[in-house]
Amino acid sequence: MGLLLLRIAVGVRSMIHGGVYLSNHTHPVILEWAAGLVVAAAVFVLIGLLTPVMGTITGLGVVGTSLARLLDSNSPEILLLTMAAAIVFLGPGAFSLDARLFGRREIIIPATSRPSKVAAVNNTSYPVEYPQKGESL
Repeated sequence: MGLLLLRIAVGVRSMIHGGVYLSNHTHPVILEWAAGLVVAAAVFVLIGLLTPVMGTITGLGVVGTSLARLLDSNSPEILLLTMAAAIVFLGPGAFSLDARLFGRREIIIPATSRPSKVAAVNNTSYPVEYPQKGESL
């Protein structure tokens, strides 16, 4: 549910960010193209389709449009860029079209043999078998 809320926040904020640049026609044409790309990618992030790719495009578009304002210290774009990067690294989540189309990502942690306390005391590097229930050392 947290990734859904993060996607909604990034999608809506990116659409507002790009819409501001699209509505003001005093900017250069390349900046309007970047703003249009941010709005289009934000829609994909919002619905959760191709989320890592569109999150990257959203972040790059925000950087591109923000460079026109030279990233003043009160700029909310830094927060937006951080949230877009979080979506890229975390993925879309369970409530997304990516999860419906490609399946959810499942992380399987393999079982490893950990050295027991006895092995650590005896300074042995070979795996020690653990006693079964009812057995003593």
